Amino acid sequence: MSAHPNSTHLENWLFTSEYVNEMLTKSNNRLQPEQQSILPPDGFLDQHETLTLKEEAILKSYFETKIQTILNSKINTNREKYKDLQAVKSTAVMYFKRFYLFNTLMDYDPKLILMSCIYLAHKTEEQFKTENHKMFDEICREEKLDVQEAIQSEMLILKTMKYNLIIIHPEKCVDGFSYDLQHKYSKGIYTEDSSSSSSSSSSSSSSIFVPSKEIQENLVKLFVLAKKIVEKCYTASNSMLVYSPSLIAIASIQKAVQLRSKTSSMIPACNILKKYYNDLVQHISTKNNTDVNEHLSSFQLYQKNNSIKTNPDLSNQLLIKLSNCKNPVVDIHSEIYKQIEEEKKERKRQKELEKYQSIDEDDNDDIFF
Repeated sequence: MSAHPNSTHLENWLFTSEYVNEMLTKSNNRLQPEQQSILPPDGFLDQHETLTLKEEAILKSYFETKIQTILNSKINTNREKYKDLQAVKSTAVMYFKRFYLFNTLMDYDPKLILMSCIYLAHKTEEQFKTENHKMFDEICREEKLDVQEAIQSEMLILKTMKYNLIIIHPEKCVDGFSYDLQHKYSKGIYTEDSSSSSSSSSSSSSSIFVPSKEIQENLVKLFVLAKKIVEKCYTASNSMLVYSPSLIAIASIQKAVQLRSKTSSMIPACNILKKYYNDLVQHISTKNNTDVNEHLSSFQLYQKNNSIKTNPDLSNQLLIKLSNCKNPVVDIHSEIYKQIEEEKKERKRQKELEKYQSIDEDDNDDIFF
């Protein structure tokens, strides 16, 4: 159940929870056959304790939150100037998730991947204006990273994602539902009676109900809260790789209503929104011949069982552990990596030299007719 059913997001990047767990376990395993080309040197794994699957999940959540924190800090400095960074932020987090579904933090420096994801998301969302170029350079300086180092993983990320760049954002689905609710009121589809009871028929047409200014403001607050819940979903678990954006949006609206329904001033707005999403769920279930409530229950259970709980002290401990078990074969700052790169360049130079020597020998051959 989702809009854009033929998008690469829905066709190629929604998996079963079992598949996601399998891929994460596989990428956490440093000795998988597919990774033979980037295995650490002999004896490295005996000397360095690697991250467990759970520890890696905590650090991934930490870096995903860091993407949000970095871009939120820019948005908050000038909301009008950087308002379009909301989409960049969500896209960057999704690129990070997709990359590390098939790779491990221990092989590829998350700080560099994080910056490459932000850089690529800017381009995908068509937000690389002059001021955003300057902002990206500023972020690199703040993170003490060289700009060229920060963007050099772009092609690696693209290959991992199979060049599927389109991201459908649940928060945009929330906006869509907000506009849909306004449209229904303007058409008189909802009435004063239907707003006060979730069991009333949506086809009732006794009188057009225009919510009071207070109710309208509270509805806006509920949709804003739903978008904050969505933002938390990006980093709290891998639900974005399992459930459709529109389902996550409906679940977030549902959660927002649950959180505010005990506040007396919010009850009228909560009743309206509850009536709306119940009608919406019923409509989608009938249209797609599926039980949306069952999917919503599945999502809630997944969030409950897979939410990542962490704290700053634990994250700092794991960052130290990560720094000690980075694979020097792919760590761009390690001497082993630099040596490997030099050997690659030397082999390339030798191949080119042999090629030109072969051409010279052919040119020196005596040709007789």
